[in-house]
Amino acid sequence: MTNKDVQIIKLVYRQPNIRLDRQNYGSVPEEHFPELDVKRVTAPVETNMTGNRIVNISFLFDQMEKLFTHKQQCTMGKMKFFKENRNGFHSVFVFKCETCDRKINITYYPVEDSINFDFVWRISSIGAGYSQGEELFSVLNIPYITKKRYKKVNNTCYVLIAGN
Repeated sequence: MTNKDVQIIKLVYRQPNIRLDRQNYGSVPEEHFPELDVKRVTAPVETNMTGNRIVNISFLFDQMEKLFTHKQQCTMGKMKFFKENRNGFHSVFVFKCETCDRKINITYYPVEDSINFDFVWRISSIGAGYSQGEELFSVLNIPYITKKRYKKVNNTCYVLIAGN
């Protein structure tokens, strides 16, 4: 099993002719319960994380302490990458404990220092736009901000400029 696989447990009735439901569950003696077989099946887990990222390295190291803290609390647990939630250039990595199923969110750039705003402001200030930024980031293999998000952030930039 690789670190991108997950184990699925299937419960299979040995005697499928006995039917238990909510109405007769309490009235059926235990010896009449159907026997179960437990089958473990390994299935791959698809992750949506590819490419490079822009990170605030000191902030990322501070965030990683969450994983180490959990390891002290859940001594048998092992945190594994579960998924990535992207919002423009800002992402949240979700890790999940194999033992207690607790999920921990790790970000690599503080929300307060919006990387989306910083990028749009700076790319506009050098006279470039969405397409030029997209070309640059494709060369760097960094997932790019969506056009809809870019326009929204760009409008916020113009409001700030017009207000000054």
